[in-house]
Formats: sequence, C-alpha cells, structure tokens
Amino acid sequence: LPMIVTTKIPMQEKYNLKYMEEKGVSLSFKNKKELKEHVSTLLDDQDKLNEMAEKTKVFRKNAISDLSNFILSMPDADYSQLKACPINIKKVKKQVKAKVRQANRAELKRARNLKQRKKLKEIGEIK
Repeated sequence: LPMIVTTKIPMQEKYNLKYMEEKGVSLSFKNKKELKEHVSTLLDDQDKLNEMAEKTKVFRKNAISDLSNFILSMPDADYSQLKACPINIKKVKKQVKAKVRQANRAELKRARNLKQRKKLKEIGEIK
C-alpha cells in the first residue's frame, strides 16, 4: 500500500522518505492539515491511489538493488571503510533491540506523566 509519512523523522530516514516520494509510493506531511489533505486526496481520487499502489508492486521487485544504488550515490557519504569492517549482525540486532526497549520505556514514562498531568488538571491541582 502507499504510505503517508510524517516528516518528523530521524535525519537518516529523510533520505529514505525522499527516495520513496521520488518513486511515487509515498506522501509526506508536516502537520495535521497536510495529513488530512493527503488522506482526502487518496480517498477521493481512486486513480491516484491505484497508481501509487501499482508503483509499490514494481518498487518491491528491485527495492534492495535500487535502494543500495541510491544510498551509494549520496555525494557526502563515505563508504570506503565498509569492505574492511565486517558487520556483526547478532551484535547489531542486540543493540537495536536494546535501543527499542529503551525508547519504549521512555515513551511509556512520558505517556504516564502526561496522563498524570491531565488528571491533576481535571481535579484543579494544576492549570
């Protein structure tokens, strides 16, 4: 399916978003108004939705090759050390899982704090 993606993403993902938009399989939004416009457009314009959906099919066939070529074409990137540095996939997976758990804990804590503030506002303890 086509994607609608927020532009509030980490810098390294901005290149991926740009690539997906150039391929015609994704739209991006900066605020609720733009999100609403994109959703309305796709719901109202079945041809555009179908066109984007068709592009995702073609896009998936060569996705890895196309994406790697796109990444390697970035002018500021230096990949000269990649061949000399083997990647330990197990270590990378472990680090990613740890970072995801850490981010989830932080998000849960933030959500709890927001919920507590809301309750305090409801009972008049804070404004």
